[in-house]
Amino acid sequence: MPKLSKILLAFFIAFASLSTYGQTVKEYKSFSLNIDELPEYVVIFSETTGRIMGNIVTQIDSKKSPDKSALDKLDDILTNKKKLRVRNQTDLLNIMLGFGYEYVNAFSAGQSDMSKIVFRKKVKYRTSE
Repeated sequence: MPKLSKILLAFFIAFASLSTYGQTVKEYKSFSLNIDELPEYVVIFSETTGRIMGNIVTQIDSKKSPDKSALDKLDDILTNKKKLRVRNQTDLLNIMLGFGYEYVNAFSAGQSDMSKIVFRKKVKYRTSE
């Protein structure tokens, strides 16, 4: 019986370590997202839906933008759970950093758990400067 508990404990530790493995920047490069096609600033709406499970809903408003197709592609990458696992705002900040954007500001969108996060391209990716 103690042998079985050791095996179960080892299995649990291995499973927990695999599920909490952080995403690396090289995973971002596997997506067909060209930062040159994206605008200098990106505003992402984020809403925390479950505090215990750590779920977040993100949305990029690209309706009348000239960069609509690139923003839609970024939105698809962020919202598709099979591509990137954005579980909280920290994941979102790290993912956008990996794509070449830096955090600028965040503000409330009127509801308690909804916010707008503003990102700007890093200096080396900007074309206007």
